[in-house]
Amino acid sequence: MRVIYFFSETDDIETFINDTMVFIRITKGPDWGKDSKDIVAEGTTKTISHFSTKNESAKHDAKILLFFPDATKCTLKMSIGIKKDCKYDTENFNLYKFNNIYFPD
Repeated sequence: MRVIYFFSETDDIETFINDTMVFIRITKGPDWGKDSKDIVAEGTTKTISHFSTKNESAKHDAKILLFFPDATKCTLKMSIGIKKDCKYDTENFNLYKFNNIYFPD
């Protein structure tokens, strides 16, 4: 499991919520990149599109189909949450920008 923090310059994160695809991968090792030979199964979801920016926090339960190389599949049940937090000084962070949101490197 991984917790990911992200930062925005404004409260408007609609593009991020509506356009971001989440990739879920099960791997045999630490390399989880899309071209990794360690990927056992993978799936995708746009489950964060269920969130509203009008709320300070939200949680969404999702079922994601994971597909294995031999075309078998399994269902992963997971909860994804989002919470608006306080302002941070990100001057000393290495961040990259995607869909108008900044993520730690």
